[in-house]
Amino acid sequence: MKKTLVILAGFMMLMASCGGDDINPQTPPAPDKPEQEENNGNENQGGNENESGNEGTVTYGTLKSYIDRSKHPDFQLGVAMGAWEFMSNQSMRAIAIDNFDNMTPGNEMKYNTVVRDNGSMDFSTVKTLIDNARKAGINVYGHTLAWHSQQNVTYLNSLLGDIELDDSEAKEETKELVSNSACGPEDMTCFLMNAGDGKFVSPLVVEPGADGTGHALMVPAKDKVKDDWDNQFFLSVSHTFRKGEAYSLRMKIKAAKAATVDIQAHSKAGNYIHYDIAGGKMSFTTEWTEFYFEGVIPDEADGMTCIAWNLSKFPEANDYYFDDIQLTVTTKYSGSRPQTAEEKRDTLIYAMDKWIKGMMEACGGYVTAWDVVNEAIAGNGNDGSGNYPLQHGSNGQNFFWQDYMGDELYVRKAVELARKYFAENGGDPDKLKLFVNDYNLEGDWDGNKKCTSLVNWIKKWESDNVTKIDGIGTQMHVSCSMNKSTQASREAAVENMFRILAASGKLIKITELDVGITDAAGNTIMTKNTTKIHQQAIADYYKFIINKYFEIIPKAQQFGITIWSPTDSPADSFWRAGEPIGLWDQHYTRKPAYDAVAEALKANLQ
Repeated sequence: MKKTLVILAGFMMLMASCGGDDINPQTPPAPDKPEQEENNGNENQGGNENESGNEGTVTYGTLKSYIDRSKHPDFQLGVAMGAWEFMSNQSMRAIAIDNFDNMTPGNEMKYNTVVRDNGSMDFSTVKTLIDNARKAGINVYGHTLAWHSQQNVTYLNSLLGDIELDDSEAKEETKELVSNSACGPEDMTCFLMNAGDGKFVSPLVVEPGADGTGHALMVPAKDKVKDDWDNQFFLSVSHTFRKGEAYSLRMKIKAAKAATVDIQAHSKAGNYIHYDIAGGKMSFTTEWTEFYFEGVIPDEADGMTCIAWNLSKFPEANDYYFDDIQLTVTTKYSGSRPQTAEEKRDTLIYAMDKWIKGMMEACGGYVTAWDVVNEAIAGNGNDGSGNYPLQHGSNGQNFFWQDYMGDELYVRKAVELARKYFAENGGDPDKLKLFVNDYNLEGDWDGNKKCTSLVNWIKKWESDNVTKIDGIGTQMHVSCSMNKSTQASREAAVENMFRILAASGKLIKITELDVGITDAAGNTIMTKNTTKIHQQAIADYYKFIINKYFEIIPKAQQFGITIWSPTDSPADSFWRAGEPIGLWDQHYTRKPAYDAVAEALKANLQ
């Protein structure tokens, strides 16, 4: 008989998944997107019952019916869907309640869904979902407490703005800008010359310096040919001067012949912007003398990074000497000042505390398992210990808390606050399980290095002997390949990932499993183009992954598996659009993938 789920409505919203910035092309995860609007399905999509050959095959029960609770009391089979789907779409609600132990809301427990631009928080949807799930007898898996994507960037950046000062707090800060004021040979970053040939090179380093020891700089100027700037000396710094800034210039100087030259402001060496800086002129004698000037950057010199000496103002060939060069800038903070790194860190600790406290209050201890940190690990680079580093680089779309809190405090604080506020809001501390969740742990392109890196980072986070991370979540947004060698490589990497995870000793959860398909050339095969062979290949990969999970992960570490997309993705979805990734098609008809999952559960959990 046909394996069709009785439905009350014919649409599904595909919520977004948790992809990262460096997703490998084989697995198309992308950052979470807004929930998909109603879609009535694709009447011609491949993999329907007739094309898949489902007629006359075994009839399977609901998925969770294959879990022997006496043998596997702690294993949780989960599904992901939007909160509104679970509460309002009776078809999706039936799928969740009949087949799964828990559901992961796609977006409703994420920071930017709750936190407004002014920092206020609206947990009304979360509270309604928790109440609805409690009455339905289904658990909720928390997703997610700490992440860089789907943050309220407007609010978080506003917290890091300048601090307003009163008059009593106003202060000045003076910085020395020259990295080699002694003019030694080891660092010529700040010094250049044009010795009459139009080429900018480092000046000569000679001995002794002005005090009879050390070094000095020497610029051998040639006879003037045309312009005062035929021969030049440049002092370049990394600071960009702004109009009104106070500065000072001090140095010791002499020349083979007494001479007076001009001093100019340049935006960089060779780019003139103003004729008058540091008094506009400098007079050299044949003995060492000290030059000193202090003043304010004029409007015309705004943007200066370089001071230039036009040595051909004195038309004869001459040797010019410079030593003990000091250039300072003084910044006065009156109305406001930037926050220090420590202040920004503490500000974000406050924001994280407020957020996690609010979420735990809204859940009231009902949600006992969480992605406490999501997608922290980068997919390349080196942390100095041979592992991938954490992701960094806040921008207009993402906000990396670790940029300001540090790689260790970011995770440790999230774990600390989750445990604290869970216990304070009715939760049993012994039941709380906190997972670090990430993608591409099964990647075959780097020998599962991301997986190994995550395990090693967990050891580092826990090295304070206070932080406890209960488990590791592997997302597993994957595709099977019709290229046999490619598929063999992917399967080997999946097995290796599970071995690495098993060796960690942590609870292991497949958090976001969905399986697509690519042809032998690596091109994605869409639902409308799938055949029975394609649908069976997808089913076989689902079964392979689940069987290997139970085969390699020790029973005590088997926390659960969540199916991320219960139905095939609509063609206009934000998530793997038009791909045959579901266990049900868009008409809520069971697919071969459903059979495969049922068979794998039956084989391993009974």
